Amino acid sequence: MLGGLALVTVAFATTAVLTFLGSLIPNAPGFVLAGIRITSYLLLAGLVITASACLYRYAPCRPHAKWVWLSPGALIATMVWLAATSGFAFYVSNFGNYNATYGSLGAVVVLLTWLWLSAYVFLLGAELNGELERQSSALVLEDPTETVATDAGIQPVDRERYANAQADRA
Repeated sequence: MLGGLALVTVAFATTAVLTFLGSLIPNAPGFVLAGIRITSYLLLAGLVITASACLYRYAPCRPHAKWVWLSPGALIATMVWLAATSGFAFYVSNFGNYNATYGSLGAVVVLLTWLWLSAYVFLLGAELNGELERQSSALVLEDPTETVATDAGIQPVDRERYANAQADRA
């Protein structure tokens, strides 16, 4: 809990400090200001990758999740999240007129829509991690008749329950 709070605080502080740094030198060449903005996005991406990997590792109630299974989903989710955030910001600033529709609650509607979009992106990353782990676990089975890949890892087969599950699928 405290680690997540510290991560959010560092993300806000990094963004604020780099924005403030850009405002200190308003007459700087465009490439310097672009470099500051790109640096802030890269730092934010690094923090989001770290936060999502920790979320994917510790949020599900399952034993012994390996960090190698968390990297693809965290990377993809972060890249899609940054693209979706930029696209949504462009849409809101150029096409969406939420204040005309919702009045003073327009900012709340935009925030809730962005949170909804972000939640789906991170669920997509978690699903990708789960499916990659499940596929890889199924491929490394030495004797498929004795073990089965489950959400908790590779487990010995309960033959009767496994046979009933196979019969239900057929």
